[in-house]
Amino acid sequence: MHTHRHDNTVVLLGLTPALERWSFGCEKGTLERTILDPRARRFAHADSSDSAGIQPVVWTTGGVTIGRHDVVGSQRRDLSLAPDRPGDFAIVADATRPDTPDAGWFIGFVHHPTANAAYLRVLNTAAVKQPAIATIGIPQPVLRGLRCAWLQPPRR
Repeated sequence: MHTHRHDNTVVLLGLTPALERWSFGCEKGTLERTILDPRARRFAHADSSDSAGIQPVVWTTGGVTIGRHDVVGSQRRDLSLAPDRPGDFAIVADATRPDTPDAGWFIGFVHHPTANAAYLRVLNTAAVKQPAIATIGIPQPVLRGLRCAWLQPPRR
């Protein structure tokens, strides 16, 4: 999912399906494996890097939750969408709030398990416990493994 170099260590953040951090000590040939979240997660997105290239926040989805993982401070908080199940979410940064942590939006599909329906939801990343900013009903089911990406529109 994401790699960066910290001094003589290469750090990998990835899903196995747990969220894990693997640190490879280049000089000594060591490997350190840390499980950041043991729950099975389906998708993960890293937030913007700090000045050292480290991803301080990783967002994941799995089960009925969207999880925010502070990989530096080793803290986690979840937003439950129960009974709905989140698919992959793209993270869209808010350029008007560049100095605000978690400033942006989640945009992605949410699946209702019994209604055979899907919704496109927009959630504020800084206030994930608040209701969705927008919910758009999709008239047919959407494949749960569908990946999301956000592309900035070209400037004119």
